[in-house]
Amino acid sequence: MLKYITILYFISTLFIYMALPDYNPYRMDDAWFMSFVYQSYVKRINTDEVFGGDISNGYGGTQLFGKIYTNFYGFFATSFHRWDKHFFYFISGSFVLMSAGIFGLIARQLTTPLPVAIIYSFCLVYMDVFFSTAHLVRVEAFILFFSSLAAWFTLRQWYGSAICATAIALETHPTGSVALFLMIPIVFYSKPNFQLPLYSTILKLLVICTACIATYLWLHPDAFSRFQELKQASNILDLNNNFLYAYYFETRYFRKIPELILLLICVIYAINMCVKQPLLSEDKLIFSWFILSILFSILIGRGNWSYAVLVYPAFVLLIIRVALNYDKIIQLFMVLWILYTVQYIALYSINQRHPLSSEYSAVYTDYVREHFKSTGLPIIGLPNDYFNFYDKTFYVLCYVNADKFEKNVKKAILIQHTEAYLKRYYMNSVCENYLNIQNKYNKVLLKEFEYLDEDIYIYEIDIKPPTE
Repeated sequence: MLKYITILYFISTLFIYMALPDYNPYRMDDAWFMSFVYQSYVKRINTDEVFGGDISNGYGGTQLFGKIYTNFYGFFATSFHRWDKHFFYFISGSFVLMSAGIFGLIARQLTTPLPVAIIYSFCLVYMDVFFSTAHLVRVEAFILFFSSLAAWFTLRQWYGSAICATAIALETHPTGSVALFLMIPIVFYSKPNFQLPLYSTILKLLVICTACIATYLWLHPDAFSRFQELKQASNILDLNNNFLYAYYFETRYFRKIPELILLLICVIYAINMCVKQPLLSEDKLIFSWFILSILFSILIGRGNWSYAVLVYPAFVLLIIRVALNYDKIIQLFMVLWILYTVQYIALYSINQRHPLSSEYSAVYTDYVREHFKSTGLPIIGLPNDYFNFYDKTFYVLCYVNADKFEKNVKKAILIQHTEAYLKRYYMNSVCENYLNIQNKYNKVLLKEFEYLDEDIYIYEIDIKPPTE
């Protein structure tokens, strides 16, 4: 039966990745992170010029983190001449696929039966949290890969390689510290077999740690003087800034609640296992991963649900371990398959109701490019517009710092959409800079476009002279 379930997951996974190339076609973070890659790799700019963010309210470019990530994505985008969303998705998806394979190896190493370990890998790729990560330009897929490598290397007792993988994850983003939460229980339960003499092994590991720290400081020479700013972006012990809380309770339609219920049921049965029978060291390790994953979500103090993918391999492994213990593994995999298949069918139906972002922007892109050639003015548009004008001077309409925007932009080309369109896709809160443009800039209409009953206006704007 497990063979047929494997085939089912394989075919289903291929189908959804082909049928849903745009998981969320209007996700702002795709443009945000691609702007980091282009600005850092091509222009050698470390600050966030496109969105106007800083370290305290987000990534803020590559000032403290992300140089390895931006150089990796930038190298392949430049090599293949593919500075577009779908090529970046291909890179992220490759990292998700490799991570799932590594976690399958980890599961097998922890005495999980081979057929179950194989389905576990396919199940990870099929699950919504991994599918969405494969369709993001964000850093989570990159971190997931190197944290999974760190765990695998630690299991194999290749500690030098594990330290290097962890260092890459940490340099990418603070959430890369999840690698440490995966490594520590492995060292505790696996009884390391260090080569003798012990001091020689310790010295080698210290040299590797020193080299990793030196590399980080070479990439970010002013890091230590700016870490105070980073604290403002994290809110430890704040439930409203906990990525697991956001994942289960703030995603649309409460579609993650069934996952939470399944997880809680398995936790209860896991506790029952602990009480009624002596646990193998592998079971203790998996249960420790679950507890430390909860602790990680509390200590990291970040409220973006995208980070949930970093702890979900441990969650799913716990669920599988419980199901194996109670001989319910086939039922578990079928329940998970039905749960996500229903969601993907609904998602496909929803996506058919709205125009593809590429088709929408194609209506006005050529005109704006021609006007840019004749004027050289900066372009202001929505996040998805960035993919069409990434090689131009571009500012996102909802620029984070309205004062900085006003200082830098005196005259520009504005791509303006209806407010209904803005609210539907982007404006979860008040767009301060949008109001700033309406109040402080003169606007001259250049061209009006229409696509599927949506109006798009192209303006040339210039700042109003200061009043006495």
